[in-house]
Amino acid sequence: MNLREPTTLAAANKFLGGMSWYRKFLPQFASVAAPIISVTNLTK
Repeated sequence: MNLREPTTLAAANKFLGGMSWYRKFLPQFASVAAPIISVTNLTK
C-alpha cells in the first residue's frame, strides 16, 4: 500500500479509524499503533 504520512491530527485520527478494520489481520496492531494513539489522544 502506498499511504501518505498523516500530517494533521485529523488525518492521523482518520488513518487510525481506517486501519482499525484491519486490526484483526495485523499481529500486534496495538503495539504498532500505540505511538500514533498517544499523539492523537488529547485526553491524557
